[in-house]
Amino acid sequence: MHLCGMQEPIAMETFRVAPRPARSAMIRSALKHHVSRVTLEETSTVLGALKRLEKLSAMRNEIAHGHVSNVSVSADGVLTMRGNFLTSTLSPSGLLASREDNKKYAHTALEIDEWRDKVRDQRGRIMDVWEAIVMRDQDARRQLENRSS
Repeated sequence: MHLCGMQEPIAMETFRVAPRPARSAMIRSALKHHVSRVTLEETSTVLGALKRLEKLSAMRNEIAHGHVSNVSVSADGVLTMRGNFLTSTLSPSGLLASREDNKKYAHTALEIDEWRDKVRDQRGRIMDVWEAIVMRDQDARRQLENRSS
């Protein structure tokens, strides 16, 4: 979030490389310290999006810890399933876990797509607020330049 402006490149770089909880804390802190640059509605939008992203983070971790395998399954000599599926790395017993054994890490492509769309929606809300701040900043600079001319 560019609430601190481009005058703080170290803060921006730290934000870029920080883990998600740290980025969330940085955004919350910026909202408190730069109250004059963001409306109450925008603050509410960002805080709501952060809460929803926090809830979505558990599934992100599940997806990140799984892997895609090319799987073919037959029952009674008939191919019943074939394709690429996200599965967990290993079950507690050291074997590749099936979806039935370990649903926590074996998400379907549809589940992953739905999760991705939810994350994009929340990130989009935050980006919309950032864009509004940038536009106000540009307008303020133009007004100052016009007064100086």
